[in-house]
Amino acid sequence: MTVNPNAEKMQAIFRKYNIQTLYHFTDINNLLHIDKCNGLWSKEKLERHGFLDSVVTGGNELSLSLDIELGNWDKVHLYFCPNTPMAYTKQQDAHLCYLVIKPDVAFQQGVFYKYQCYTKKEWP
Repeated sequence: MTVNPNAEKMQAIFRKYNIQTLYHFTDINNLLHIDKCNGLWSKEKLERHGFLDSVVTGGNELSLSLDIELGNWDKVHLYFCPNTPMAYTKQQDAHLCYLVIKPDVAFQQGVFYKYQCYTKKEWP
């Protein structure tokens, strides 16, 4: 992949907020798929290659339908910290593992940023 034209600005933001790592959480049973696919794949790519039915997804039916509706089906979710509301909810019924990812991937062309802020009162 090529570097995003705004990479320097994004790197400055990462330095300002001391973001040194990105995270992806997944069910431990997905590690074999990640290895077989040589990395993380979007749900769209997993579906296209016939793997989606054998993957334990991070969300429930609502979040999966929202991924499609909001145009996130073809994206892989990464987080700035491991403690997200979705991970907290999912760890109640799954054995999660966290993949630690170098932040350099965030500066590649085609990376999208979406943020959502919660107050403690609003957390699921």
